[in-house]
Formats: sequence, structure tokens, C-alpha cells
Amino acid sequence: MGKQEGKMTAVFIDLKAAFDTVDREAVVKAMQERGVREGLVVRVEEMLRETKSRVRAGKRIGEKFWTARGVRQVCPISPTLFNILIADLEEEMERGGWGGVRLGERKIYTLSYADDVVLMAEEEQDMRAMGAFQQTDTERHCVTQLNTVYGCLKEQYNSWT
Repeated sequence: MGKQEGKMTAVFIDLKAAFDTVDREAVVKAMQERGVREGLVVRVEEMLRETKSRVRAGKRIGEKFWTARGVRQVCPISPTLFNILIADLEEEMERGGWGGVRLGERKIYTLSYADDVVLMAEEEQDMRAMGAFQQTDTERHCVTQLNTVYGCLKEQYNSWT
């Protein structure tokens, strides 16, 4: 691990309403870019297209309505679809040289499951630098997929300064 007796800096981010705001076209594109079989991509598209919701107010439950964004809240595949969507985060951080923790011969930059993300750095100043990367080409490249993550990073970074 890091130079200071195994110490590291970590920021834990819980992306609020992340499943509700997912761009479905971005999910499909990410699956295709990662080589997911076309049959599975088509099936996921069908599932997303056939998603309805209801609103509960107290004991009253409203009528079903079609949704145009997001992944299903209780569906077992939703965390995987979300992870496919934000998989670029690790790659972009590696390309940009932001943070990371050395683990053997490799550097690990993030841990994630569904809408929970942990950003890691060996030094506090590396973590602070991670907050500055929002204004680079990386943000423009990933804005449709990672907009929520960057917003959380910016909030966290601003609270440090």
C-alpha cells in the first residue's frame, strides 16, 4: 500500500437517485462498447423500455406510468448495468494519473458496487487533485455517463477547501 505505513485517503460516495437518472441509451452503448453479446443487449433494451413506475403517497398508490430514464430499483441486474455504465471511471482516473493505491504491481483507483463508489489515493493531496479533474477533457468525454459522480466529487472537493 502507500508509503505511510499502509495509510491511504478514501472518499465514500453514495450517488443519490443514481438508478433513477441513468441514461438508458448510455447503458446500451456501454454494453456494446464492452462487447456484450447483441442478444443480451437487445433483451436489456426491451426490459428498460418496458419499465413502469407508481407513486405512493401515504397509503395511496397511484396508477402505473411509463418511465423514460433510469434502471429498475429492485431488479437484480440493475447494479450490474450501473457498474457497466461507470466502468470508465477507473480507466479515466488511471489515464489522468489521479490518486490510486498501489496494490502489488497495479494501482487501484476506485471500488464500486451499484451507486456506492469509493475513490482512493495514497496521499491527501492526490485526493484533492482528483476533485480538480472535472474541468479536463475527461469530464467532456464521460459527462453523459459520469455526471453524477463528478457532481459528488465537486461537492466533496469544495468541502475540503
